[in-house]
Amino acid sequence: MHQWLVILNNLTLSMIGSVIEKRDDLPYQVREFLPHNTKEEAWEAERYYIRQINQARREGITIPFERLCQICEYDKVARRILQLTLAVYTFPRLKELFRWLGTGEEVTMELVQLLWEEEEEEEEEIFSYQKQKRTYERLSKILRSSKKKTSFLRASFSMDERIYSYLSGENQLQEDMELFTNPEIPITIPHLWFHKSQAGELETLFLEGVKLFHLQGERGCGKRHLVRYLCEKYDFPLLEINGKQLGYLELKELKEVVWLLKREILLQESALCIYGIEQSIKEKTGWDTTYLLQEVILPLLEADYPIFVSSDSGTNLAQETNRFVGQISLDSLSRQERFALWKGFSDLWGIQGLEEEILSSKFRLNGEEIRKIASRLAFLQEREPLTQDRIYRECMLFITEDAMGTLKKEKSPQTLEELRLPKTQKDIISHIVSHITYRYQVYDQWGMEKKYPYGKTVSALFTGPPGTGKTMAAHVIANSLNLPLYSVDLSQVVDKYIGETQKRLEEIFIAAERSSSILFFDEADAIFGKRSEVNDSKDRYANAEVAYILQRMEQYDGVVIMASNLQKNIDEAFMRRIRYLVHFEMPDEAVRKELWESCLTEDVPREDIDFDFLAKNFEFSGGSIKNVILNAVFLAAEEKTKVGMSQIIRSIRQEYIKQGKSIFVAEFGTYGYLLQR
Repeated sequence: MHQWLVILNNLTLSMIGSVIEKRDDLPYQVREFLPHNTKEEAWEAERYYIRQINQARREGITIPFERLCQICEYDKVARRILQLTLAVYTFPRLKELFRWLGTGEEVTMELVQLLWEEEEEEEEEIFSYQKQKRTYERLSKILRSSKKKTSFLRASFSMDERIYSYLSGENQLQEDMELFTNPEIPITIPHLWFHKSQAGELETLFLEGVKLFHLQGERGCGKRHLVRYLCEKYDFPLLEINGKQLGYLELKELKEVVWLLKREILLQESALCIYGIEQSIKEKTGWDTTYLLQEVILPLLEADYPIFVSSDSGTNLAQETNRFVGQISLDSLSRQERFALWKGFSDLWGIQGLEEEILSSKFRLNGEEIRKIASRLAFLQEREPLTQDRIYRECMLFITEDAMGTLKKEKSPQTLEELRLPKTQKDIISHIVSHITYRYQVYDQWGMEKKYPYGKTVSALFTGPPGTGKTMAAHVIANSLNLPLYSVDLSQVVDKYIGETQKRLEEIFIAAERSSSILFFDEADAIFGKRSEVNDSKDRYANAEVAYILQRMEQYDGVVIMASNLQKNIDEAFMRRIRYLVHFEMPDEAVRKELWESCLTEDVPREDIDFDFLAKNFEFSGGSIKNVILNAVFLAAEEKTKVGMSQIIRSIRQEYIKQGKSIFVAEFGTYGYLLQR
């Protein structure tokens, strides 16, 4: 493209040279580098340029300078000013010449009037006030301009680095613009694996010539991807800008960036996607939808190219403008769509060992998160084979914990094999794990979604005395599914003020849905308890909160585990919605023996422990047995000896005292004498 700049500059210098050839008053130093041309020679140079342009068009070559002229609607004066600003950018010494010519150093319409002598009638027409105004407006789209008062004739124009690089064929963005835009379409998903109906709707509106689009949905749901996919399909250039960065600009800076963006759209003949418009950003910056429209979107639409706005549901452009807005709403990904993404990336990047059905059921990730995880897995498998544990750990990296609020993350290494329960209860625990694992197969592959469109919450109620394993069972389920378990701190949730409990519960459910977590409500009867008769306004609001919880659980797409010491305290409406009920009874003798034996690790030194005696004579819960064993181990460590019946009997005495039970030596049989130690 540099050859065209040479031709253009030669043409411009020839025209200037033909004019100054007549001027004897100009000093030699300001005219020495200019060609000494006659007017006819200058016009011949222009005819040569036109022949070269026509030849390039026949060969399908796009000349950047002609694109600038097209943007200026082939305005004759605008073309001359473009030539002059290019020449000045290339040869800054021309400014000294212009000053000697009496028009000042800058490129103006007055300078054009001096250098290009037209026929008298034509000159009068092209330099009329209305023509000057239109020329100024056209040039102001691409050149830096400065208008003095109301005089368009003396308005100055200059070319910056961006326009020069565009004319040179380099087409590089200015450094201050690279922070805002992507000059190329960064396709991240080469195939449309999700939101196909919304993509079809977007494509229809695009082909019908709609210029303003608004895509709504939560972060990472695929809004920008749909725009990228559409532009790639129709080979339409796309620029992107982060609306978050726009929001922090002062008005003067914002106007400058919008002008640069509009110019870039015209230069690249591209669409623009403004992403990251979120309610939280609007609250921090103080700018609303009306401000966004007036100061950003409407000025950009003057370029007459498609503008795509990507935001959360807190913004609604259609309500703020009379222009038609192509409104597209994107829901959270369904299991089918999550499966399609996992499967698509697995095939695309050759990832081995992905259990797409299980991953799409367990982890409620968005499209961007799935892409990032798949990319990491593809990289990792080049170094070593992927294990299921490693795959799950990679997924957990993208489960957000910043919004968990009043939730407490629980960690425990316990497994289903360590859970000492009768077979019936243990089978139910196993079924809960299977329910999550095979949701994709049941609801999607086997079509059960049609029969059960709502109420798919996996809810379980664990009832029974303290220490019987309810909390441990919740940990076992979380570990079996490789999902985080969050315990709800009811002291931080239940509030005496009307409506506050409901508000906090809503925050908990939203956070849990985003993080693919298991919610665990211990002592659930405090919040899931029976509704009371309405005697005053407080009773009415309390019952309304219970009704809200019932409805919210129906909508929740996850796992909720509730624990209560007494089933009778739970509201009957909740009981009807509970999918699994597990009653934890006090362990019988056989289970107690298993518990006594399992509480010690192989590394703990021991001697002569009578597990049969302990299981038969002490009707402890599992929690109490764990406490007794742990205290006995510490006693043995203190006494520098092995764990034996002496330490265990004394620890049982401590447990009795803690529980407020009477101690009878006879109950300890042949080991009663150890109580005296």
